[in-house]
Amino acid sequence: MKLNLFTLKLLTAIFMAIDHIGALFFPDQLIFRYIGRLAFPIFCYLIANGLFYTRSKVKYLARLLGFALLAQFPFTLMMRIYNHHLLFTLDSGGSIFSTPSIFFAVTTQNLNALFTLFFGLLALILLDWIQTFFAQREQTAIGVFLGVLPAAGLTAACIWLSCEFETLGIPLMVAFYEVAWMKRDACRGPSCRVMFWALPLCAILVTTVIRSSQAIDPVQQWVYGCYQGLALIPLSFYHGEPGPKNKIIQYSFYAFYPVHMVILVGVYWALYP
Repeated sequence: MKLNLFTLKLLTAIFMAIDHIGALFFPDQLIFRYIGRLAFPIFCYLIANGLFYTRSKVKYLARLLGFALLAQFPFTLMMRIYNHHLLFTLDSGGSIFSTPSIFFAVTTQNLNALFTLFFGLLALILLDWIQTFFAQREQTAIGVFLGVLPAAGLTAACIWLSCEFETLGIPLMVAFYEVAWMKRDACRGPSCRVMFWALPLCAILVTTVIRSSQAIDPVQQWVYGCYQGLALIPLSFYHGEPGPKNKIIQYSFYAFYPVHMVILVGVYWALYP
């Protein structure tokens, strides 16, 4: 069985929708959240892989940042519902522009996952430039070491800003990018197939250990980590074929993130006014 890029994106959208449906309507049924854990690792892979094919890295960054900003308000509303916070209403005497706090979830996750992906993409662009610079001088090991530094700094920024998936995002994107770098260098042997699994799993394991050590329910964090690792299964069936491709499809997948949250929040308000 082979999966193309379009199918991977479709699976990501489905997993993400299941996660958010569970968060809003079935908060006690954790199976929805577990299935939803499959979405983010695939997102990380798609962004890291896309860096090798984009015509403009600046436009790629701007696109991610733009949709991250668009998604922040519905993300805030969704997270407030999930965390039983008071919902914002215009009857409270303010406007959405005079109350900056409504753009933040006021929880342990203030910024949505697209901000994490944005910082991750920026880290990968810096990593690519550094690795290419030193590879041309036959100093690949130095390039890999120095390239990790901006990734570490931007991960710290994600933690400070309380982005969603703040500890997992950038390490996982770097792991996927290094695997893609090896494939670009015509690495096709058994060691490359092992690295496809080993590097992302190490990133997931390390971040799971960190999160479980800080969590009220560490067992749940380990279950989350296991499900995130399962995302490598559909990724292993992807063989580089793009599938259906045009600008409408491309932007539809970006727009799905904020739009589906708006719809879900609207349905929630209609059911529980």
